[in-house]
Amino acid sequence: MKTIEQKKHLAEYARKYRKIHKEQLSDWNKRRYQKDRIKNAERSKIWRKLNPEKTKATQARRYIKYREELKRKSKEYAKNHPEGVINRRLLYKFGITLEEYNKILQTQGNGCAICGKNAENDYQRLGVDHCHKTGKNRGILCSHCNSGIGYLQDNIEILKNSIKYLKKYE
Repeated sequence: MKTIEQKKHLAEYARKYRKIHKEQLSDWNKRRYQKDRIKNAERSKIWRKLNPEKTKATQARRYIKYREELKRKSKEYAKNHPEGVINRRLLYKFGITLEEYNKILQTQGNGCAICGKNAENDYQRLGVDHCHKTGKNRGILCSHCNSGIGYLQDNIEILKNSIKYLKKYE
């Protein structure tokens, strides 16, 4: 039969051993689960490539489920980071940053390259004009001038004929 001292000693030893063993196990589990997470991510990526229809359907269901929350977060972000939203849009559409946009605008006298009109507020921001054939940016224009060039199909002959027409009925 064990004495009280021996039992206390064994209990203390068991506590220490469990603590050490638990720490070792937790480290081992962390490494193991981290490896599993990487494997699962790779497996998921491959599955999404092989099943694009199911992936789209899942994304659509998820969007419908969280639509209101996503809209709210998007509006909140746009409100708190207006320059970030503009910068991202410029980069995506035209491949220029907000800094580059502002430099081009300064070289144009802070106005439309054709009529010289300044943007009165952010909602009437001047737009980046680009060639639809080459995709290269040409300058920054107000919406009227940009639309006019678009309606004239970027064609110099049509523009010359338009000038002749306007001069005829001046």
